[in-house]
Amino acid sequence: MNIGFFKSKDEEFISNVMYKKNFSAMISDFASPVIIPEHIKWQEMKKIDSLGIDYLYVDLIDSGADQFWLREKEGSNTPFIVVLHTVWSWMSRLISIVPLIRKDDIIIATSEYSKWAFSKITNRVKPEVIPHCLDVFAIQKFLLNKAKTGQRPKTITFLGRLFAGKGIDIVIDCLREIREEAGDVHFNIIGPLSSGFMRDHPKAPFVVRLEKKILKLGLKGKVHFKGMRLGQEKYDLLSESDVFANLTTCPGETFPVTNIEALACGVPIVITDWGGNREIVEEGKNGYLVDVNFDKNDIIRVDKEKFIFSIVTILNNKKESDKMKIKARRRSLDYDVLKVMPALALALKKRKKSVVCRKNKALFLKNKTILQLKDYYSDDILPFLCVMPICARPYSSLFDLTVKNKKKRADICNWKEGCLAEKTERENGASEKIIKKMCADLFKSLCRKTDLSA
Repeated sequence: MNIGFFKSKDEEFISNVMYKKNFSAMISDFASPVIIPEHIKWQEMKKIDSLGIDYLYVDLIDSGADQFWLREKEGSNTPFIVVLHTVWSWMSRLISIVPLIRKDDIIIATSEYSKWAFSKITNRVKPEVIPHCLDVFAIQKFLLNKAKTGQRPKTITFLGRLFAGKGIDIVIDCLREIREEAGDVHFNIIGPLSSGFMRDHPKAPFVVRLEKKILKLGLKGKVHFKGMRLGQEKYDLLSESDVFANLTTCPGETFPVTNIEALACGVPIVITDWGGNREIVEEGKNGYLVDVNFDKNDIIRVDKEKFIFSIVTILNNKKESDKMKIKARRRSLDYDVLKVMPALALALKKRKKSVVCRKNKALFLKNKTILQLKDYYSDDILPFLCVMPICARPYSSLFDLTVKNKKKRADICNWKEGCLAEKTERENGASEKIIKKMCADLFKSLCRKTDLSA
């Protein structure tokens, strides 16, 4: 089986690059990753058909939504694989492609949470729940053979993108109190200092602000920016930590792969009860969940007291901490490639590649708007369809804008701003205040699923 990928660009978003790289590596036991030749553009769906690939990995962060429309317009028969790395941040893209998803496409939810969040958009498409995975055995084998380091201070570590939604600043704010209760504690920050790209320079403004905060709080020499680390170097550094902290309240978060990386290295995790995080934590066994709430002004508040208590509990109790490290390694095995990927291999085999040209679907949808296709959508999302300008445009116009005019592409890429666009395009004439309240309510409902059994 051949799965096609477009080559990553030089300045591509780091999460995009890493997820694509990891996914292509994880499928290698049952499929062959095929890089689409550079002379074939993403718009040329018929040429992609001629390559004889069985599936095309489509990334909605880039041009994926457009490819769904172009596939119908050109009568292409190549099925797609889409991984739901986020639901909230891709809201407009996901809404726009729902009527274009075929039965032989594979929509992958990386957690039960992301499957549930996607069901708030549509119930017509049932994603396959296939979590992020790693070669956990290889990581643990490398660390087993690693030479032990000498004495070091107690260490908290963060790994990931460096931006406000990850709660790095909250950890720094809490560090002085943690040091008062647990002694000489240091904080390592692993991730590219550019924030969004595969490089450390130039530093992102957020990193510069963190550096100033560290100086202001008198924590110079206690907080260390380690920059971008990959492969064994990353796991080597991570394994020397006592606890992993990820206080994410990122709107697009569904299931951070960094949680798995920390557990694989035998590091207990203290993470926010946000998105799909609770699916990996066994409270008090391999880590702790930190509560997140919204105040009366809908501002996100992380429970700092619970965070500090959880960190200090791990750092001050070596016997219990050692037990947690063992359980962390065991829990990570649930996300080993050999355990997770057979589910994807089976799902791909069950799907039969379409042999019928679907150009008539493009003709059917050409002059229709999303508002005229309400049967495709869940009741939860219907009120928003009436205030999103993209939902009032014909399909042909909608995707012509995204393909030809990058400036106007904001309507489909940033759905929240799109809701607040020209009042003349709103079907119900809703006020800006009402729309902001609707967006806030939907955001709160999508951030955390309280009952994953439902």
